[in-house]
Amino acid sequence: MPAALQDDLLQAMERDEVSLPSLPSALFFGLLLRNTMEGFFADPMYGGNRDKVGWRLIGFPGVAASNYLEQLDRHGVAYRVEPVSILDIEQGRAEVDGQNYTKHIPIRVEPGT
Repeated sequence: MPAALQDDLLQAMERDEVSLPSLPSALFFGLLLRNTMEGFFADPMYGGNRDKVGWRLIGFPGVAASNYLEQLDRHGVAYRVEPVSILDIEQGRAEVDGQNYTKHIPIRVEPGT
């Protein structure tokens, strides 16, 4: 189905204008939207959010980090780090400290970005 037609169908389902055999299309649309968001923002170990793209989009650091505690009193200062997932820890792609807190690696942000 072409992308424009997909958009039209989803919009019609959201407005409850599509007849489905067992439930209102607006209810189905709401469930579909919720499940899509859950997959997009979940830990990648569950199969979605490939390469942590959802987390990068919103600036979510992932698993709690010990160096985050230092940031709590820095109001209005962005915490820009490479996101770390549970899967990163399980597969040894992320370091943890002596208390099992993740060590986050800061993202270098160029001026003007």
